[in-house]
Amino acid sequence: MTETARRPILVGYDGSPQSRDALALATAIAGTSNAPLLLGWIEPVGPMDLPYDAILAPVQDRAEEALHDVAEELRTEGLDVATHVGLFGSAARGLQELAEDESAAFVVVGSSHRGRIGRVFAGTVAARLLQGAPCPIAVATRGLAADPGWSPVSIGLAYNGTSEARAALEQARALAVMTGGRVRVISVAETLAAPHLIAEPEALERVAREQAQGWLDEAGALLGTDVAVEPELGHGQPAMVLERASEHLDILVVGSRGYGPIRRVLLGSVATHIVAHSHCPVIVTPRSASGGAEADGANPTRELIGTEPR
Repeated sequence: MTETARRPILVGYDGSPQSRDALALATAIAGTSNAPLLLGWIEPVGPMDLPYDAILAPVQDRAEEALHDVAEELRTEGLDVATHVGLFGSAARGLQELAEDESAAFVVVGSSHRGRIGRVFAGTVAARLLQGAPCPIAVATRGLAADPGWSPVSIGLAYNGTSEARAALEQARALAVMTGGRVRVISVAETLAAPHLIAEPEALERVAREQAQGWLDEAGALLGTDVAVEPELGHGQPAMVLERASEHLDILVVGSRGYGPIRRVLLGSVATHIVAHSHCPVIVTPRSASGGAEADGANPTRELIGTEPR
């Protein structure tokens, strides 16, 4: 794809209820952004005793037939849809390589069938993608496809002033620009037990509150005036604060941990908890070499989905 080409939203789709949830999440975003959809059907296979083509042909026929009706229905809704069928040792690896080949804006997958309805619970494919994917990973809540009115209007952003949080901020802002939604910035005043420090608990709490308030002020300044911003100062453990906040959000954006390969998704402890317990869909952004799209002169809206808002 050229630099000016629109970057697709890659959906892991295999006809299962979980993949239909992923498709519902992707189409809701694509419908407001003009982003193309790429439905990726990756068939996991073991070691091949037969020639590749002999195995691929029947799988491809079955998958393409299943994808055809879905793609045509989406096209009647005005969406730009392409499909891809492939064999791979694992679905996660196949989606990761397809995302790299197509310069995907992000990859969307569903939650495990073992999760609770209305909650995110990253299954095997999502968990593997969340340990090294080259672009943001979106995980849909289980049962999202049954909510045709869902739209990412209330967009949560976990923000703690790190470069990873700033990358998440750009993602949240781009979503808000596309959907006309609002960004609820959530910063947490976390007081850690520190017996080796000579300080009163009240002093530690005050410092934590001031730090978290500073993050909120910084995020508000970075988001600017082109989106509506709702600051929220939380208290306690960040993972639990974000889990509770997700009950009142349409989607939650969090960053990766602060070490590991640049431009790869790698989960830290907070993100790990969120992709197992959130009440709303979650987007996890990869580490950024510059700490955010804006820092290197990129248009964050274009970086998200490769096109401008409607």
